[in-house]
Amino acid sequence: MATTDMNEFAVFSSSDEYRRCCKQCVAFAKSYTYDTAQAECMAEEAMVILWKRCREGERIERLMPFLFTTVRNLALNYLKHKQADIREIIEDTLKQLGERTETIFRLSRFEGMTNREIAVELGISEKTVEYFPQKARTVEIIYATNLRRVVLSTK
Repeated sequence: MATTDMNEFAVFSSSDEYRRCCKQCVAFAKSYTYDTAQAECMAEEAMVILWKRCREGERIERLMPFLFTTVRNLALNYLKHKQADIREIIEDTLKQLGERTETIFRLSRFEGMTNREIAVELGISEKTVEYFPQKARTVEIIYATNLRRVVLSTK
C-alpha cells in the first residue's frame, strides 16, 4: 500500500491491514526486546511516525519495509539505552567491592583470567584470589537486584 495523504491514512488506520501491520511490527520488535509490552509501544510509535510522515505529505511506497526499519531503529535505540543503564549498574556495584576485590573481580569476570594468572599478576597467593570471588558473590546479588529494578522500571 502506498500512503499519500491523511485521507488514505485515515482509511488505512481503521482497516484489517492496519491491524495486521501492527501485529507484524509487534512480533518484529519482540524479536529484539523479548518484552511484549515494550514491543507493542514500539509498534504504536512506528505507526505514529508513519502518520506524521503522511501528514507531512511524504509518499511511503513500501509500507512494511518502512515500518520494519522504523521498528528496528526504535528497538536498537531502546537496547542502547538499556545497555547504558546496565553498564552504570555494573560500575556502581563494582565500586562497592573495595579496590582489591574489584580488581580481582574485573580480571576474573571481564578479562577471563584464571586464579593462577591473577595471583601472578597481582603478586598474591592463589588462595587469596579464591577468597575474593566468594566475597564478591554478595555484590553479584546486589547487582542482580539493581538490574531487575532497571528492567522492571522500563516496562
